[in-house]
Amino acid sequence: MHNREDNLYYKKRPHLLGKKSLIFFSFLFILGVIFFTTIYDGGFTGGVVKNLNSNNSFSISSETNVPNINFQGDYSEIVFEISANQNLILEEKEISLDKISNSLVLKDFYGEINFDQNSIKLLKGKVSEVRVNGVQIKDGKNKKMKISLTGSRYDSINFGEIYLDELNFVSSGKINLEGDVISLNKDEVTIKNLFGEFSIKENKLFFDGLIRSLDIKREDKRISISK
Repeated sequence: MHNREDNLYYKKRPHLLGKKSLIFFSFLFILGVIFFTTIYDGGFTGGVVKNLNSNNSFSISSETNVPNINFQGDYSEIVFEISANQNLILEEKEISLDKISNSLVLKDFYGEINFDQNSIKLLKGKVSEVRVNGVQIKDGKNKKMKISLTGSRYDSINFGEIYLDELNFVSSGKINLEGDVISLNKDEVTIKNLFGEFSIKENKLFFDGLIRSLDIKREDKRISISK
């Protein structure tokens, strides 16, 4: 038989357990936030990029025809050179790009970009700042602005340094992997854990950086290299 003090103890115990549980889950939440910001700092770069080195990755440079590519994610800065008579939609307002060649800079872009050798088929997302031919456009309240661009011909696109989990395309050209040149002729290419400079100019796609694996499928054989 329990005395009065025992009864008081059992009545208070659920409250104490609840408080301990709250502290425990708060601790797990903080750890989760720290882990998330470490891995995804800068938009899919952080943790993976920090682990890329000469022991677990290959150095690569490539020059290929521009395939049809679809990107979706965060990009700190994208620089476009766009042909004349194109219309940019920013916060539902139309901005005319009427020069022969227009410079378009997007800062802190998050969204989707689909392009091929001839045009930007789709650009849609949000951006913190836009520069059109050197003129800055920014929200007065520092909010991200909705942006879209479709069917626009371009001269060049520069993504700067980016990280991609995986890139798949079919193209022709050359890949230089650790000093060995691999020629492509309409081959299917899969690259995983790719980090480096990514740009398109003069109808060529250029990449220079590090990768974890490369897979090339041809009609007669397959080349697979990984670390």
